[in-house]
Amino acid sequence: DVYASAGFPKAAQEYLDKALKYSPENNSIYQLKSYAYWLDKDLDGATIYADKALEKNKNNIEALKLKAYIFYEKDKYQETIKTFESVLKKDKYAFEEDDFYYWGMAHYKLKNYKKALEIFQSYPEFQNPYLAYGEAIAYFQTKQYEKAWQATLKAENKKQDLPAEFYYDKAI
Repeated sequence: DVYASAGFPKAAQEYLDKALKYSPENNSIYQLKSYAYWLDKDLDGATIYADKALEKNKNNIEALKLKAYIFYEKDKYQETIKTFESVLKKDKYAFEEDDFYYWGMAHYKLKNYKKALEIFQSYPEFQNPYLAYGEAIAYFQTKQYEKAWQATLKAENKKQDLPAEFYYDKAI
């Protein structure tokens, strides 16, 4: 997990392969391998290991959230939403800021802007600038331009080096 979080997912995969030799039934290892593959943008590998983790424990919340991230990256937004909703049914406290972002963006990509806005705003006192960015673009699509501008400024206050599409949207 340290290697994956530090930006070395391939090194993490190697150590996790060794761990599987000693403990082939360990559900957490499959989940971490899925995460490492997802970070490495190998969505097929991530899917394989998320599925193995879910075979071992169908209630593995982190593996389910990884499946939602994978669906999002594959532009399968309906599946993303369904997976996040199944996580909420299992544990309504399982969501973190990134989860709200992907869940909200899946609704946004499907042009359900009001629902996306509701999701972006449902996380109290968020620190993630991408939630503020999502809030801004959802406000813009619902023609609430002043609120969109305020949300854009909020995103910028949380992080200065946002991706290019943020600044493009800000200019619009």
